[in-house]
Amino acid sequence: MDSKSNLPRCESFGDCGGCSLQDLSYPEQLALKQRELKSLFDSASLNLFPEVIPLEDPWRYRNKAEFSFGAWDGDLHLGYHARKPRQKVVTFSDCHLLPEKISLIRNHVLAWAQQQALPPYHSRRHEGFLRHVVVRFSRQSQKVLVALVTCEGEEDKVRAWAKQLKHTFADVAGVYWGVNDKLADTAIPEQWHHLEGETYLDDAIGPYQLKVYPDTFLQQSHIQADRLYTYV
Repeated sequence: MDSKSNLPRCESFGDCGGCSLQDLSYPEQLALKQRELKSLFDSASLNLFPEVIPLEDPWRYRNKAEFSFGAWDGDLHLGYHARKPRQKVVTFSDCHLLPEKISLIRNHVLAWAQQQALPPYHSRRHEGFLRHVVVRFSRQSQKVLVALVTCEGEEDKVRAWAKQLKHTFADVAGVYWGVNDKLADTAIPEQWHHLEGETYLDDAIGPYQLKVYPDTFLQQSHIQADRLYTYV
């Protein structure tokens, strides 16, 4: 675990809104969460005090990433929204909470979008094309499912991108295109188009086999979820 002097690990911490505790050591984070849990249970008059079970390695544990496109200082960005101002999108080369292959795919998608000179969606003016990229990761298969969410249009470019992505990354199990023309800036599109590869990811939690799609509600730490079955 990083020492206090080496924290935060991420060079974008403080600007990026993707996480907020990297300036604390992992034991300090656990103590904070333990206090928050106790406060919640006490406020509900529950005589319970659940234990926070730590990860052996508190990095690279997330299995889903939802990135946003945005323009800032004349450049196209793809990443997480900034803490302030929220309309700013922070681009980073690597997020230490994600499996490295997710960051590699994000970098590849951004490079493609910049090469194609496609405009990001502007939520206030309700114009543009690129909206989000959703990447799901399976720890069972070590593969990913990638979904590009845009407004309507540019179908030929999107289909060509999907073929290129599937050809470039052997770990990409499947590729989707989500079309969202709603005013609300959400990564849940009005319709999904399956473009390449498999339609879902095979994954598992404990004894349960799962089929994971781009919009499947599943965002827990697999390592901790599997541990539950050792305590039951």
